[in-house]
Amino acid sequence: MGYWTTIDHDIRKKFDLSLNEYAVADSIYTLSRSGWCTASREHLGDFIGVSRQTVTTIINLLVDRDIVEKDNKRGLRTTEKWDDAFLKTKNNRRGSESQSGQKCKESLHLEEKECKESLHNCKESLHQNGQKCKESLHNCKESLHNIYSISTDNDNNSIIRLTQLLYDLIQKYVNPPTWKSRPPDLNVWYKDIEKLHRIDAVPAEDIEDVINWVVRDKFWSGNILSGGTLRKQYDRLFLQMNKNRRGKVVSLDENRGLVEKIKKRQEMQNEVR
Repeated sequence: MGYWTTIDHDIRKKFDLSLNEYAVADSIYTLSRSGWCTASREHLGDFIGVSRQTVTTIINLLVDRDIVEKDNKRGLRTTEKWDDAFLKTKNNRRGSESQSGQKCKESLHLEEKECKESLHNCKESLHQNGQKCKESLHNCKESLHNIYSISTDNDNNSIIRLTQLLYDLIQKYVNPPTWKSRPPDLNVWYKDIEKLHRIDAVPAEDIEDVINWVVRDKFWSGNILSGGTLRKQYDRLFLQMNKNRRGKVVSLDENRGLVEKIKKRQEMQNEVR
């Protein structure tokens, strides 16, 4: 355990102590909070970087000045004179071995204990929130990793790219707040978009066009937040996209062409099934 001494020069000057003498007194004060300081002279010397003999000389000086008191069986401790200089009140005198002294010591450390508990609870809360964020990030990364490891052929690479495109654009233009705590499962998105391409016979370039359009549409951008909703609403999205691109008035031939394209896709879809 680390240990350091903060020099209070007002107190040091009050007792006419050198820096080393102050450091020894402070070490004894710190190590005797639970009763008596039983550390050896060598151990105290290690604290402040002086020899055993120097520590012995300083202790004798502190005893003569009534700053430290000795007990041959129990060790050393600072006197009330030293304690009052820090605690500013005689009621904070560290307790003796008697019951009344023990109650006084418990009173001294009650506020310190409450502060430590409050700090611990705060750290625990921060740790839990941080852990949730880490888990969410890990799940998102895991989903992406699973998608990229599904296949390396051209069709599946296109689906992977479309899945990632949909995710990136939704995050950029919509940024659903629930994604921070519950990130989407991109494996499920991949499967829905793959079915849209393979079973529904929608070309990858058409899917990409719809994705790029839908995330910018005022109405649909808030409703298409997954691969599943993209597939479910694809025909409506496709027609609306083309209608918007050509203006409010769509020619009969253009409309028939779009409808015919959808019908052909549905016929191919039935063949696949």
